[in-house]
Amino acid sequence: MYPDRTGGGYAVVSPSEGEIVAKKFYEMGYQTASAKPNAVILSYPVITSGDCAHRGSFTALLGADASEEELEYMSLEKQVTEDIPPCFLWQTAIDELVPVQNSFLFAQALQEKNFVVFGMKACDVQGVKVLDNISFTLNHDDKVAFVGSNELAKTTLFKILAGEMEPDEGSYKWGVTTSQSYFPKDNTAIFDSDELIVDWLTQYSEIKDATYVRGFLGRMLFAGEDGVKKMRVLSGGEKVRVLLSRMMIMGSNVLIFDEPTDHLDMESITALNNGMIKFPGVILFACRDHQVVQTTANRIIEFLPDGSMVDKVSTYDEYLESDVMARKRQVYNTTADEEADD
Repeated sequence: MYPDRTGGGYAVVSPSEGEIVAKKFYEMGYQTASAKPNAVILSYPVITSGDCAHRGSFTALLGADASEEELEYMSLEKQVTEDIPPCFLWQTAIDELVPVQNSFLFAQALQEKNFVVFGMKACDVQGVKVLDNISFTLNHDDKVAFVGSNELAKTTLFKILAGEMEPDEGSYKWGVTTSQSYFPKDNTAIFDSDELIVDWLTQYSEIKDATYVRGFLGRMLFAGEDGVKKMRVLSGGEKVRVLLSRMMIMGSNVLIFDEPTDHLDMESITALNNGMIKFPGVILFACRDHQVVQTTANRIIEFLPDGSMVDKVSTYDEYLESDVMARKRQVYNTTADEEADD
């Protein structure tokens, strides 16, 4: 829209006319600037022009004879992209003027572009509340390090997101285009089997061919006949490499790691670290190795002892530098880990 200097108020223009107006303003010396917000808050929004539209609003905006193309352009649920800023959206179902579908359609479009929306009021493990009022949304390029001394909270969250546990209250929902692979901290049950490595891995491969599967084992430094070892006889480091092979075979775009560097030597840790840095999807992980956390994560979530959380978009070192109490907790956690290792 632009000011109507003939009769006051505003005149509505089509996108093509808008481009002409924008060009004219540019030629007059006005500088262009991005109007994209850093965040969006929508309350009872009138944002869809389809079957659920509030017709009076769109008639006032575009006129009674608006074309299908113009209506399509102004329907916001059809303009959602992967780089949309964070959105807060609310509406009550009993609103008689603005159909609630205005919000539903937009929320569904957001869900399809984001990886997961997670909200949990509480989760108890053996009578102890380990997660309390946890809520976050993941974006397509997030690599989130979960830190803090509450190891049980991190493992519980990962099990819930991997579908191995249910929260006592709350829910989570993955985006429709996502697939997940989980690296558990406790793999005892997985390797309590006389099944051969190659046979166990084949069940996770779309291509049911032993030679194809052995190729992935080869990348994890399993040579020759190692693929016919039984799961039960593997060393700690070999078990880690088998689980990493499974993650590669599955080809998921969301990886969940719970202490993946345990039992690995320095060379293997470096290789894993480089792979996590280069991975093009989402990673959720907990790791005691400071270098891995610092070089991989672009977002930090710390679970506090009471089950609540702190969520910050930053590297790990930046997070520690900005929060005195976080630094103190880190020193305490590091000391406790060293004593446990001794």
